[in-house]
Amino acid sequence: MVLNSLGSESEGDKQFKAAEKLSQGSLLALRFKADWEQATPLYEQAANNFKQSKVYAKAIAAFDKAAHGQERLNSPWHAAKHLEKAAECCKELGKLEDVATFATRAADCYEEAGRHLPAAEALSWGAKIIEVAHPVVASTLYGRAVEAVEAGGKAGAAAEIFRHATGNELRTQNWAAAVAFQQRWSVVSRAHPLSAPVPPIAGQLR
Repeated sequence: MVLNSLGSESEGDKQFKAAEKLSQGSLLALRFKADWEQATPLYEQAANNFKQSKVYAKAIAAFDKAAHGQERLNSPWHAAKHLEKAAECCKELGKLEDVATFATRAADCYEEAGRHLPAAEALSWGAKIIEVAHPVVASTLYGRAVEAVEAGGKAGAAAEIFRHATGNELRTQNWAAAVAFQQRWSVVSRAHPLSAPVPPIAGQLR
């Protein structure tokens, strides 16, 4: 089933409603299980229409459903992309705790797909958004981001992640955690000597 992919909030409503019907079994339609192959693209179209229309609450719900559909279709990579977009919509609404939740779920999907660096980037992005309002939660996200880098990310691309993680700990005067992140960066960067180093911040660790 294909509906107009570009349109307004009303078009998104139609697409979402059609997707909802396909995502459930129906005796009347002689459909005994969800048809995720047809439902998922409709959720995606609806989500994009809602986002373009800045109806972010509806966009979040549609991206969440689209992610679930991609998971059911065994495509965690695409599920992660939708969850990241849901997190972006949460940012627009100022729902910072939901930003953390969706960023974490996106990272889980990336890791399921064997993509550690995108997982780290999703977590670091979420942490950066919430770090002022929720520094403790941000610290947890940064910690997981660093773990993802250590599990297989490229150190050169991870320099910013370590910088932000250390900066968050410095801002909250958690000196021991800041030093620990720097020590972990030292290990990672030695394993990848061509990587760009993190600018020195050791003088701040007092």
